[in-house]
Amino acid sequence: MKCKACGRELPPGETECSCGEICDEVQEKEKDDATEIILTPDGRDLASLEKKQSGSKTRIIVLTAILAVVCIAGVILFFVLRSGDPLDEDTWRSVKKDGYSITLPKALEENDNIHEDDPDFKKIGFFVCDTAAVYISKSELNEAEKDLVKKSGVEKIRQDMIKNSKKMKLDNQSMTVKMQGDLVITEYAEVRQQYLKSSEDVWIVTAVLVTEDSIYEIEGCCSRDDKDKYHDSICKWLESFKPE
Repeated sequence: MKCKACGRELPPGETECSCGEICDEVQEKEKDDATEIILTPDGRDLASLEKKQSGSKTRIIVLTAILAVVCIAGVILFFVLRSGDPLDEDTWRSVKKDGYSITLPKALEENDNIHEDDPDFKKIGFFVCDTAAVYISKSELNEAEKDLVKKSGVEKIRQDMIKNSKKMKLDNQSMTVKMQGDLVITEYAEVRQQYLKSSEDVWIVTAVLVTEDSIYEIEGCCSRDDKDKYHDSICKWLESFKPE
């Protein structure tokens, strides 16, 4: 160790120089390592205060980021839940297929997993969710039927269909039949499998559209318990059907 006053090299173990300077390595190190404390006018440690302010800024940034993530997740969840509600008309969109178009909710997704009961009618569309479904089928008229439609007129055929439907009974219950624009609307309750996950006891609204060469059947259904809630929406879906 050298004396900081005169530069003389001290023998090992000695801490006092011949010039009278005390040289202590431990004391010198403590002086060098000592941190100068600066106080604010109100007596607070400036270094500690700056550290606290820095920590507060960090917390604010973290909280802001968390809040932004929560808001984004909320918006996404809102639109997901909204698009899953068949009764929300803001989620309805025009579906265009080969041979027809129809307005349906996004919640009703196209599905081929359906059994065709009537050999005279060919399925051309099936759209379903847990609580509602729309089934679309088409029957091509043969030449004799085309001549009958041409001779009698489409309106006469519709009126005959209404009369015949009113005479029919399902489970000893009369079916509700009416004319709605170009459609013959029939309503009834029935047990249907493979349609809805929520129930096999369903309320069905069937719209029949007769043209000069074809007959279209558009069926909308929901759980019988949901009839009042879904009825108007189902009718709007069926009425939007247009052959192309």
